[in-house]
Amino acid sequence: CQDVAERFQTQSRRKILVMPTLPFGPTPEHTGFKSGFVNLRQSTHEAIVEDLLDSLATQGFRLLLLWRGCGQHDLEKVVEAFNTSHEGCQAFQPVLDYGAICEIAFDRDVPGGHADSFATSLRLHLDRTSVREDLIRMPKLEPIEWSENMDFSAISDTGVIGDPTQASADVGAKLWELIIQGGAEATKSWPRAEPAKCASAGTTCPTANDQRTAFFPRLLGE
Repeated sequence: CQDVAERFQTQSRRKILVMPTLPFGPTPEHTGFKSGFVNLRQSTHEAIVEDLLDSLATQGFRLLLLWRGCGQHDLEKVVEAFNTSHEGCQAFQPVLDYGAICEIAFDRDVPGGHADSFATSLRLHLDRTSVREDLIRMPKLEPIEWSENMDFSAISDTGVIGDPTQASADVGAKLWELIIQGGAEATKSWPRAEPAKCASAGTTCPTANDQRTAFFPRLLGE
């Protein structure tokens, strides 16, 4: 999110605040492994984000972008409720086509789903020392039917869904650039919000001399 914000700020010359990444979120799909997860209830996750959005709106921010994680990290309902109850401050949840980005970077179709060559390539590019490359292997997979109540431990013996063996730092660099530019372009597409009353807070948002934009990033819960 920091890199997306810097790219967008350079291109648009608008001031941006990048909020700290939330370290936890809903991860019920990992609980079957019995360790290595922190799982927030969906209601808890949404309540935290609602309070953060309200706090930013009350302080005068007029455009709030939420970069979500995967699975149940979707916050579209929170965004819709916020926009219905607030005037002069709009929230958006941009969506990038990571499948298309992956095909461009790899120049071929690579099976994926979770902790796959896409995610591993990014980590190899950003911090290779954090990847235990000697443990990368094809998982033993059961047939997959994507749903809200998935148990990854019943599908994969490692938690990986897809093929992680085609990952490389070079592809990770391509992926990172495509994501950063795609994120900046997606941010440009959202309209500017005008200062007005923040209905749910019952207060008037202060008018700033310049348009202020807050990026509210979400980090994958692995």
